[in-house]
Amino acid sequence: MAADMGRMPFFYNTEGRLIQVDYALQAVSRGSTTIGLKTKAFALLASQVKPTRPLLEPAEKVYMVDDHVGATGSGYIGDVSTLIDELRVAAQRHRLVYDTPVDVATLTRGLSEHLHGFTMYAVRPFGASIVIAGADELGIQLVQVDPSGTTFRGSGFAIGQYADEALETIHKGYRPTMTAEDALALATRTIEELNGGKTQIEAGLVRVDTRRFERIPLTVAGGPPASVLSVRVMRVARDTSRVSGPRRARSSRAPRGRVSCTPCTTGWSRRTPRSAAPRPRPSTRRA
Repeated sequence: MAADMGRMPFFYNTEGRLIQVDYALQAVSRGSTTIGLKTKAFALLASQVKPTRPLLEPAEKVYMVDDHVGATGSGYIGDVSTLIDELRVAAQRHRLVYDTPVDVATLTRGLSEHLHGFTMYAVRPFGASIVIAGADELGIQLVQVDPSGTTFRGSGFAIGQYADEALETIHKGYRPTMTAEDALALATRTIEELNGGKTQIEAGLVRVDTRRFERIPLTVAGGPPASVLSVRVMRVARDTSRVSGPRRARSSRAPRGRVSCTPCTTGWSRRTPRSAAPRPRPSTRRA
């Protein structure tokens, strides 16, 4: 450590490592436990929502980048939000220029170059690692990008607190033929076991048949995880109840004292109620 402190923080140390990048990776390891799983049919993102102070709403953990791409991260929340905005801007710019959805490889390459640029100068690297899940012409994609700008592709990732233990657990329970409900149960069980058994988890799912990323907010605390289908049905039922709520019965009679319209052969004519009938004018003829 003494040799490291004698050098500028953006230089290499005597072991050939970037000091600031190592510190950024330590910041990621202090973040919430985040898991990514992928099969040929879907990709799943799940992240722990750390408890906050009373009367405060928890921070968002799973983000929608585009209709077919989602992302999550671990580390400093401000850095994660900034990197998510970079992904969203890149996706919208690609759609405006080429009139097609952006592929996952282009997104990850741009984010990798952006992160790598902050390791070449006397600036602070981002203390966040991002996991991207999406569906494009090549199928389901799952990519992790760390603070150094290095990208990793695979079928399972774990970042944040207890990342090594979480990766070992999902490695034992992963199957290439598992369903989305099984993957969600595996991710939920892994996060809860490593964080004391009671925690809130937010997840997102993208399928190869629909190519749409859907956020799945789970409010399970210590209990069995809700299935993707049940969460989706609950969401649809809630939205339907908002639209088709109780309505007041409308009376066909017009209110007293107001002018109503009645159809006729030549169009719409005005009908004056009896209470509003005009009074006769007084005679102006002189005697």
